Amino acid sequence: MKKCMILLCELVFLYAALTVLASAGEPVARQSDAPTEPTGSVVRALSGHGEYFEVILKISSFEPGGDVSLIAYVLDSTTNEPIQGAVLSGGLSSGNESLSVVFTEAPAVLPGAYEGKVRVLSDKPYSWLFDISLGEKSDLVSIDGFKAGNGNKGAIDAAILEPKETSYTVKLTPARITVFVAAFMLLQAIILFFVRRRFSPRTPAKERR
Repeated sequence: MKKCMILLCELVFLYAALTVLASAGEPVARQSDAPTEPTGSVVRALSGHGEYFEVILKISSFEPGGDVSLIAYVLDSTTNEPIQGAVLSGGLSSGNESLSVVFTEAPAVLPGAYEGKVRVLSDKPYSWLFDISLGEKSDLVSIDGFKAGNGNKGAIDAAILEPKETSYTVKLTPARITVFVAAFMLLQAIILFFVRRRFSPRTPAKERR
């Protein structure tokens, strides 16, 4: 009976201590997109999700008739991790008009970044369909709202560009480990003291005489 109570108390203490240490973990922030473009350029961020991947397309404001530089960031839809080494191509369409764009990985820009270029001749709205392949995974991601001019002016999606807290790490310092061991030993001593006192045989009153 004594051993069972001691073991139960120790398990309760270990569970409580691990819970406290885990809650003291430090959040690890991950940047899901690239830094903002230099001041003075209007940048738009358009995004779309597929089964496996998310694509965030960043463009500066442009006018019809010129080449438009594109940066597409490919992320894992579940973990938000940047996807490197993928094959990415895009199709830009509006009505009967269709343009194919090949994207090239640009690790110098940011992990998971892919660059491309397209010439848009109209100010009508276009839609993107991205084809992404990585190993055995293949996905299609569609994005609407691609348009010349300053539509969606000044809109860099704050929710996309802000660092996202996606995981927690438990940081065990020597001081925390020392406190944990000391508390554990003190608890054991207290438990043994009370258990022995509770279950120690008591001398009957007659025998004391």
